[in-house]
Amino acid sequence: MRKFVAALLALSMHAQSQTVLYGVEIPVEIENQVSNEEQDLKKDTALYLQRKEKFEKYKEALHNSEKEHAIKSYKREKFPKYPPELIIDERKQKFEYEESRKKSLFEIGSVISTITIDPLKQEIYSIPATVGEPTRLLFFDQTGEPWPVTKADHGKGNRFKANIVTEPGMTNQVSIQLEDSFVEGNVLINLLDYGVPIVIRVVGNPTKTTPYANFRVSRYGPNANKQFITSGPMALTGCQDVYKLLENSFIPGAKKLKLSGIKGNVFETDKYTYFKTQYRVVFPPTECPTSDGNGNFAARVASTGHHTATMIMDNMNYETVRIIDDHEEASWMNR
Repeated sequence: MRKFVAALLALSMHAQSQTVLYGVEIPVEIENQVSNEEQDLKKDTALYLQRKEKFEKYKEALHNSEKEHAIKSYKREKFPKYPPELIIDERKQKFEYEESRKKSLFEIGSVISTITIDPLKQEIYSIPATVGEPTRLLFFDQTGEPWPVTKADHGKGNRFKANIVTEPGMTNQVSIQLEDSFVEGNVLINLLDYGVPIVIRVVGNPTKTTPYANFRVSRYGPNANKQFITSGPMALTGCQDVYKLLENSFIPGAKKLKLSGIKGNVFETDKYTYFKTQYRVVFPPTECPTSDGNGNFAARVASTGHHTATMIMDNMNYETVRIIDDHEEASWMNR
């Protein structure tokens, strides 16, 4: 009896566990197999989703890491990881290195010269020059007018160049450029309508240079101001008093005056005012201007009562000075 009941229960359970699909009973074995596959698929899906989530996290972390690395690299390039003191010290060392490499080894002194050229004397005029420093030679006639240069010959073997300045109004200038500090050689200067070349010796000097030198030729040049030129009958008969002043340094019976601040004498008569100085008078307008070739000039003015005079100085600038007598000079010095 007991065996029969157990068989019935087993059959009943078997019948209840069977699945019917579209009227067809699916065996339990197949149903169990499908169920296992579904479970495996669910597990695989869960594992995939889990791995995908981890991958996204890894991807985001990698992106953040690359971004952080890029920011650090940019900062390293823009702002090196050195303290400001070290950077400043490095800049100072670089500056000192450049300064020591480029700074001149010597302190260079500059001399501006004014040289009078006597056409009757054969002389060589020497000027110092320094490599890297500009040097100009300027030529004027005895009236102070520019004397154009037609040729500057520095030779082929000399390690310097002499070139005529071609800018308008500067054709009386020659530019000297040295190639090294140990140059020494001659430059032959030809002036317009001047018979012989002027010889100038350029001497390289690391401690002394000539920014420019004025060469004044004791002769009237092609641009000479006509008021300075005395020729014809006036030169022979009308200017003897000026010539005597140049020779004797006085005018008989004239009142003697002085020029304030420069060497020179002024003599005043009832009709004329006479000047004898080391500089040429340009105002008031003069008559019979002449020179003795040794740097002394004389001229007269056909009027009296002048209190100032304008002259051409050694640097070719104009300067106005006062005409005073001994009493005025003493009063001025006692102020």
